[in-house]
Amino acid sequence: MFCSGSWRTGKYVCPKKQPAFPSIGMTAAKFYKESERGLTVHINRMKISVIMFLCIFFIGCDSRQTLESHEQSKGTAMDSIKEAGTEFTREELLQDYNQLWEDLEESYPFFSVLTQRGIDIPALKEYYRSLLTGRITDLEGFAVLLNNLFYDMDNLAHLSLMDAEFYYELLKLSEEERLGYTEEPWRSLLWNGQTRVSYALLRSEEETKEPVEILYPEVTMDYYEDLQVVYFKIPSFNHLLLKRDGDLIREYLEEHEDAKHVIFDIRGNRGGSDYYWEENLAAPFGGEYKWNRRLVLKESPLAEIFFLNKLSGELSGFVKAEEIDGVPESVTEMGMTYMGVLNDVYPGELDGKKEAVADLQNVKRWVLIDEAVYSAADNFAGFCKESGWAVLVGTQTGGGASGTGPVAFALKNTGLLIRFSITSYLREDKTLSAVEGIKADIICKSGESPLDACFRAISANNENW
Repeated sequence: MFCSGSWRTGKYVCPKKQPAFPSIGMTAAKFYKESERGLTVHINRMKISVIMFLCIFFIGCDSRQTLESHEQSKGTAMDSIKEAGTEFTREELLQDYNQLWEDLEESYPFFSVLTQRGIDIPALKEYYRSLLTGRITDLEGFAVLLNNLFYDMDNLAHLSLMDAEFYYELLKLSEEERLGYTEEPWRSLLWNGQTRVSYALLRSEEETKEPVEILYPEVTMDYYEDLQVVYFKIPSFNHLLLKRDGDLIREYLEEHEDAKHVIFDIRGNRGGSDYYWEENLAAPFGGEYKWNRRLVLKESPLAEIFFLNKLSGELSGFVKAEEIDGVPESVTEMGMTYMGVLNDVYPGELDGKKEAVADLQNVKRWVLIDEAVYSAADNFAGFCKESGWAVLVGTQTGGGASGTGPVAFALKNTGLLIRFSITSYLREDKTLSAVEGIKADIICKSGESPLDACFRAISANNENW
């Protein structure tokens, strides 16, 4: 671990804990989810159907051509593996470090937010450059340096070095052609020969993966008979837990069909997959809930690579934000100059969707939140509040919901992948979901826990039932 600077105080300190290879934000399953769902975009009262999944690559070609293209990219990757390096000079690592900042300055939208948080970006940049030139001699050390750098940048909007585990999850999805509308740009990154060799080096064969039960505690369930309340504590929305937790939650709800209230406690939940909450939390209650969100996008080379509509030559589903009323100047000054509107209906059409649990239509739903709620969990909180699906109780979430998932670029010498969001929801209060969380409907009183605040609200609700 490196001792990094405290960019808010001007003093250097050692962070208490910095994971060697953090996996922050969206899981690989999120990419699969995005490939399954289309987005209907309404702009300036004009309805534009935007197909942002597998079909976009089948327009004007057949599946045989797509498969041939995929095989060609795999063949090219195998050729480039033969030329890939396993050791890097300090000069090569420094070249990658310089490229990192050049590409971030071109595409990353949130530098002004970091400055507002008191982070001195020029000082940060030079501090880590000095560490690199003075102490780093290999790929693993370079990866640790980058992780510490992004940690000091608050990992804002999923800014991170893609770790080996996540890389291999995406590679598997790419092999199965399940990356949807981003299939082509991700394939070019994942199948690059140098990238494959470097991630093989970072993937320690000695590491043993902990069982899911240890990595992610099970859902805690309880029933408060006096208030007729079903309670669930859900620590994570990780896609590995989708099936493990799904039947558990549904069966417990079926056992307590006399309940008047259901509490979903997602405090501390750092996210995972939207599929988790759509299938396990929303679907059992049935009904349809519309959720419309304005999505802003930074205009950049990465935006063109990941979102360019190959047919029209325009950014897919987006128009210039200055052409739309109500976009704050602070947003356009960040370079987020394109806007679209996402119109979703939840739970929506889900693969293998089960029937809703009987007699739950009139159950009142409550969701407990805090500042640690992030990414897909923040997205769930946003859905609850803005669609009216549930009442939020607690404080404020941590943000991180981006709408389309992070994009990435590769460092030219090492092939390491840097990921971050270039999109964000523009909330009704003009804040950006990638940066700021969503406020609770019921704020805790001084010294009151979110659960106690929820019980207080439920007691008042039952009196008026």
